[in-house]
Amino acid sequence: PGIFGSARIRFGLAQLKNLQVFVVVCDPVSRWEKVTLLGSLCGSRAVPVPVGSSREHRCWPTLSAAVQELDLLPRWPMGDAAHAMLELFGNRLQLVHQESLRLEPRRTFDGLARALGLGPFPEWAEFRRYHAFRGHRTDLCRNASLLAQLKRWLEPEYVELSRVFRATGQAIPQELLKRRTRCERPEELQGSLPDPALPVSTMLDMRELEAGNAMLKDEVVAL
Repeated sequence: PGIFGSARIRFGLAQLKNLQVFVVVCDPVSRWEKVTLLGSLCGSRAVPVPVGSSREHRCWPTLSAAVQELDLLPRWPMGDAAHAMLELFGNRLQLVHQESLRLEPRRTFDGLARALGLGPFPEWAEFRRYHAFRGHRTDLCRNASLLAQLKRWLEPEYVELSRVFRATGQAIPQELLKRRTRCERPEELQGSLPDPALPVSTMLDMRELEAGNAMLKDEVVAL
């Protein structure tokens, strides 16, 4: 999030002429659900992420309750930042959708290695998933109207990410094209959340997300 959110960092990295940039792209709704779970749902952390113009530390008991006050909640955007990175890095930028990491991990990682001028990974290499919360982590996937509302709210993100994929000459991933979230992947809803004895906040440092979101507001000044 810091790299996405900071125009200064993006500009500095762009000066490294041999730098290749790989950006992992998530489904906007699934990403928003996870970040909101970690930062704004009650019990997920000692101090909720500040929201709204007053930067008040508030939490909500469920995602449905939080969505009743969408104007207060950050969108955690990445579409505009991805477009800005495309303008800076041009053909040195390659987008990697999470769909390809899940369905074809070896092919995906071998492709990244090839882009760096390297050979394929050895046969014994394993490509595992990390920081993946399985199961019903919020009430989102049990609420069709809520899911539809969030898809509409985040539609600009879907559009912008699709535009960047096209601009890089890459095919638009089916999940992005069809607006498929983790709720449309039954295998993601099997299993359970991490051990409740382990604070969720230890799995993702929300201070980094807060800093990235704040830096987005300063982007014009920074440039």
